[in-house]
Amino acid sequence: MTLYRQIILWLLLVFVLLLVSVFSVQIHNTRNYLLNQQTIETDNAVNAAGLALTPYLAENDLIGAESVINAMFDGSFYQRVSLNIVTPQSQILREYPPGAFAVPGFFRRWLPIDPQTRSVTLTSGWMQTAELSVTSNPAVAYQQLWQSAIQLFLALSAILGLGAAALLLGLNLIVRKPLNRLRTKAQAISRHDFGAPLPLPATKELHDVVDAFNQMNQQIRHHFRQQAEEADRLRIQAYQDAVSRLANRRFLMSKLSALVQDKGHGGIVLLRADIVKDTYQQQGFRAGDSLVSALSRQLTTLFAPKATLGRLNQSEFLYIGPAQSRTDLTEIARRMLDITDKCHPVQEGVAEHNSCVAVVMKEKIHSVSDLLAAADNAVNQASTQADLPLCVTGDEISLPTFGRQQWQSLIAQAIKSDQLTFSFQTAIDHKHQPLFREVFTSVEHQGQTYRAQFFLHALDTLEDGASLDRDVLSKMAKHLGYRDDTSLVPLTVNLSLSSIRTAGFLRWLAGFMAMHRHLSSKLLLEIPEAAFVQHFEFTSLLCNIIRHYGFRFGIDNYGHHFSTLGYLQRFKPYYVKLDYAYTGQLDQDIKTDVLRAVTRTADNQNILTIATRVETQAQMNTLAALSVRGFQGYVVDSLLRVSP
Repeated sequence: MTLYRQIILWLLLVFVLLLVSVFSVQIHNTRNYLLNQQTIETDNAVNAAGLALTPYLAENDLIGAESVINAMFDGSFYQRVSLNIVTPQSQILREYPPGAFAVPGFFRRWLPIDPQTRSVTLTSGWMQTAELSVTSNPAVAYQQLWQSAIQLFLALSAILGLGAAALLLGLNLIVRKPLNRLRTKAQAISRHDFGAPLPLPATKELHDVVDAFNQMNQQIRHHFRQQAEEADRLRIQAYQDAVSRLANRRFLMSKLSALVQDKGHGGIVLLRADIVKDTYQQQGFRAGDSLVSALSRQLTTLFAPKATLGRLNQSEFLYIGPAQSRTDLTEIARRMLDITDKCHPVQEGVAEHNSCVAVVMKEKIHSVSDLLAAADNAVNQASTQADLPLCVTGDEISLPTFGRQQWQSLIAQAIKSDQLTFSFQTAIDHKHQPLFREVFTSVEHQGQTYRAQFFLHALDTLEDGASLDRDVLSKMAKHLGYRDDTSLVPLTVNLSLSSIRTAGFLRWLAGFMAMHRHLSSKLLLEIPEAAFVQHFEFTSLLCNIIRHYGFRFGIDNYGHHFSTLGYLQRFKPYYVKLDYAYTGQLDQDIKTDVLRAVTRTADNQNILTIATRVETQAQMNTLAALSVRGFQGYVVDSLLRVSP
């Protein structure tokens, strides 16, 4: 029971006891008053009757005496009248029925009013002539006492009601509201949601408590902000190039390692901007840094989901596209050349281009050094081509020669004919308990299966990812059904960037969640971190919709972008999947320090951190020691296969 209710109950109990005591005292006083009044009235009646009877009794006029008794007591509120005459010895007796009591029996038993009997001896001179006895009727007294009790009860009930209302209003303003605000704030702080300080109440004791609470809230928020800023500083120091604000060589090497180990397709684009090198040599570091900064800002417009753009050395920029085709990467390379020419137009009398670019597909390349060597050879070859300094190398036998429109048509047909297939990969916690199963979408064409990474970029480019996401969510809702099995492992569905920035999809998603509230604990949504960087307003609206209907969401590629990690405190995801660059190669102290800082930032918000592509038990143990609490990859699949 809440403190507010306990205070209300105790005060109401004291108030009721006080009113009951007042009622009891008042009703007993009224009863005593009526008893005294009845006694006085009986005495007066006896004395008046005695005076009226004396002349008749002196003359032995019994008829006259009886007439007096009839006249005085017939129709009066008396129960019994008797006149015992001495000479001649006789008796005149009148008994009147008490009548029906209009008073409940329990009331008469609780407050009994006994009949009052008064007697007087009548004389004539020195001689006794008769004895008159009168007994009162308590019916009238009962009726008066009952009416008084009802009136008193109603009055005290009204006082109790008004007093209780005033008590509730006063305690609600003075105690309940400040305490509720304090409790809500405490719960919010426990979730690491700090918000604005509480207003200070007028009550001195609560004023001091709330003031101390606000100061504590401010200190904790400042502490967490410092930790997030420290994590950002470590990330920038370890993985960001100071001049271009792009990924540095260390970060790029981690991403290249992930690209080579990935069984899917993809490749890299290496841009060698000779004009940057020339500017450094001829105009100095200030001019060179300015050119690099301007060129980097333009190159970031080429960014695609899960792609990485960084500065490999002084004049070389590397674009890593793990889910892009040879055609897409070739287009990226051409745009790089155009951006370089626009940032520093060539002068008359010099070569047409001031940079060269190479595209290398990673198929059949099994090491980072071989991939970079192939890229270096390709860019050297491109530099010899005066018309178009672009060289494309590497096979792409695993991809069909589909354009974007063809991918869009294929997926639309697969959705219409219900030919999409789904596979699942489980994520577990550090105790090997399942957290969720991630849904992977595939489509078959001419006997070949293509996963979403093959066609999702094409759908996003054509702003048609919403059709795929709607179909997948509807299928997963049907798959989960209406089962109330609490042991059912939740499913998580990835949302595409084009869906997130489509208002129509957000409206559809709100209706979908309203219809499937029973799946709020069974169905998760996964949002790429790029959405928070590139489409902040749409992503904010999406997160508000998810929270409104009680669903949960996670963030993919957490830490991939060099923006502040502070958005975690605002959006409060259920989990974050760490970018592989933080978890893949922990061969340097600075890398482990960065990972520890990043996981601590999420852990301080009660957000689960998950590492992907975990291949061995040793890697899993190392990550667990660095506060990573969730794992997904080959080792997880192995553990689940051998588990009973």
